[in-house]
Amino acid sequence: MSVTEPDKALAKRLILAIIHQFGGQPVSSRRLHHAFYIAHLYYFGDQSGLLTDWPMVKGPDGPNIELAQTLIEELVQEGALKQKPETVGPFRTVCYEPTGLRPAESNLGEAETAAVAAAVEFVGPKSDSELSALIAELARSWRTAAMGERLNIFPDVIPEEEYARREKELKILEERINQVELGHVEKSPQSFIVSPS
Repeated sequence: MSVTEPDKALAKRLILAIIHQFGGQPVSSRRLHHAFYIAHLYYFGDQSGLLTDWPMVKGPDGPNIELAQTLIEELVQEGALKQKPETVGPFRTVCYEPTGLRPAESNLGEAETAAVAAAVEFVGPKSDSELSALIAELARSWRTAAMGERLNIFPDVIPEEEYARREKELKILEERINQVELGHVEKSPQSFIVSPS
């Protein structure tokens, strides 16, 4: 069985589209990570599919784009992005701006572009600390992962009631499997059916 590599070109197009969607203003790394994550949630909610297959990992303040610096450096080398040093009090950081050069292959489809626009509209007016607090409260994938672990973000879009129901069904199923393994019940297919509550 072959494992396909994540689509790096698509991840780079998404990063570029997000930075362009901010309207030319400098975009911090933190805001880029937040918008990348949120765009995936909007797309999955509207399309029931993957915006990209590029992995995200748990960072200290929310989901991070895996190997983000590599992707950004490639976009800078290609002339699509420029890095802009920023100073916040005594701290030095880097923001990203579009160069105006936008290759034709960087365009996304209509549904992808709508997800990017929704994500930037959501992220734009919020501070980094507000976004981090929302993610800490609402992002199940981020709360349950170890630092640096890849995230399965799709439980984050399941409504709370449905998620609780599925968790309950999973626990019942796990208990039944344990009972079968211990020899306490017969191994009939009906013993694994979980009735809806």
